[in-house]
Amino acid sequence: MIGTIVFIFVFYIVVSAAGATEILDVQVSESIDVSDFFNGSLTSGDASGSGQITIKNTLSSTDLYDVNISFNNGTTSSSTWSSSSSGVYLDTSNSAFVQVHINYLGHGDSVAINYDCSGSRPVTFNESYSANKILVNDSTDVNLEIERNIDSTISSITFTKVASDSNINSVADFRFSDASANLGAVTNPSEDTVMWTVSELNSSVTNATLTFTATENDSAAHIASSPQSAQEMFLGNGTLQFTVNNGVQSGNNVSVIGAPIGTTLNFMFDLQKNQLDSSEGGSGGDDWGFTPTITNTDTESIDYTVSAVTMYVTTSSSLDYSSAVETSVNSSVGTLSQSDVWTQDEWKIYDFPEPVPVGWLDVNLSVDLTGSQLTESYLSINGTYEIIEKIYIINGYLVEARKTITKNDTDSDYYDISLWVHNKGDLATPPTVVVYDIIPQGFTNASWVTDPDGSTSVLSPVTGTAYWWDVGALQADRTAGNQTYVNYTVEGNSDVYRLTDLFILGIDPAYSLNMQTTPVLRTGANVATRNDSGSLIGMMSMMLFMVGIVGNRRNKRN
Repeated sequence: MIGTIVFIFVFYIVVSAAGATEILDVQVSESIDVSDFFNGSLTSGDASGSGQITIKNTLSSTDLYDVNISFNNGTTSSSTWSSSSSGVYLDTSNSAFVQVHINYLGHGDSVAINYDCSGSRPVTFNESYSANKILVNDSTDVNLEIERNIDSTISSITFTKVASDSNINSVADFRFSDASANLGAVTNPSEDTVMWTVSELNSSVTNATLTFTATENDSAAHIASSPQSAQEMFLGNGTLQFTVNNGVQSGNNVSVIGAPIGTTLNFMFDLQKNQLDSSEGGSGGDDWGFTPTITNTDTESIDYTVSAVTMYVTTSSSLDYSSAVETSVNSSVGTLSQSDVWTQDEWKIYDFPEPVPVGWLDVNLSVDLTGSQLTESYLSINGTYEIIEKIYIINGYLVEARKTITKNDTDSDYYDISLWVHNKGDLATPPTVVVYDIIPQGFTNASWVTDPDGSTSVLSPVTGTAYWWDVGALQADRTAGNQTYVNYTVEGNSDVYRLTDLFILGIDPAYSLNMQTTPVLRTGANVATRNDSGSLIGMMSMMLFMVGIVGNRRNKRN
């Protein structure tokens, strides 16, 4: 008697048994852009860039269907993931991962998924100058640190520093020298270039530091039209190259989740149906036998695991699995290698309620994609990864003052004061340069080597008498008349006096060095200080120049 046989099958590729052929190749590549700015303080730009995932069927003759792969989206946003490849669909509804479905992936074919890189900075910059403002022909020491900012190892690191040429006259604005690093190798291919290579930053060595001296080199680019100015000028541009490739995740922490699955058509499924006769235990024509057969017809060496073979019979009026009259499930079939055939003993059904049963075969095949049948690679590299540096260059005069205090050789309560005033600039100062000092309460003047031009009482930053000296014009640095001295002696005239009250100094005109770096105060040795600056605006309102800078009040000794 002729009956009805129906079979369905589903199998999943989740790669691989040892010795089997590679099936899927997943490559994740990223290019990350960062542009930071430093001019004495660091401004970190936003990280950006792009990533691409390429999924390739590496088989030479076998096509894949219904390929499903899930990806952890890391620091990227699921909403930025997209694909222009035909037959690729993305589920981006979850903020933590993206599911990729590929209808059909022919042998040798590949599809691409794209996403935006944002938020991830594999390497961070930290930088400082020894002097944030310099003169033409002057120099500053640069200290640059790079630091690993992700868990993965960062390798093939190259930092290239190139001086600017702001007026495009083929003369570098700065020249670099004395370059060294605590890790890696440093070279100077030319005076305007520093190259620094570091093999890797990892969990043991997370940062490295480069130091070099930058010397102003092109006065034509930095001498301003105004005879007295401080302008922010480009020092140069540093670019960083690096690679993140650990085989586990990308620099933005994108990675495959679990095992991909898919299907192929290179199998034969048979379900033989036999009406049992008396020799097989049948009687009355309502007894039936079913025998399944699965054949691996693939021409390539792919190992498949048959995880379940389900047979069931229904009546012709109710075909749903839930309405099955009888069911047989075999969950121990095992692996089918190339050209293998699997079958099992006949499944027998007796006294079926209808004359002809409908027989069904449901096959679930899977290939473990955890070995050689799946390859993954993750590569994150720099795009435009740079730090742009500027520095203030002062054109004109630049006055500095230094106060030295030494104990008098003849009297234990006498102290010799020397004020050194110097024009560090490349132009002469105005005709009037005034230096200020205060003899605080508890001290009196013992003798003047240089008589002051005036005095007034002050209450802050210390109580005492302020004096000033007009030392006149100072010529440009490295020429006669660029410096002068004011000298006098004070006496501590009370039972208790505080030597630290003497640690104060003022200077006019406005273009003076930051007084927090001066004076150098000595009582036989340098005195450790804290920043505690005050203003002498009330006193200076009497003077020709209305802006002064007051030095540090020093309240601690070495």
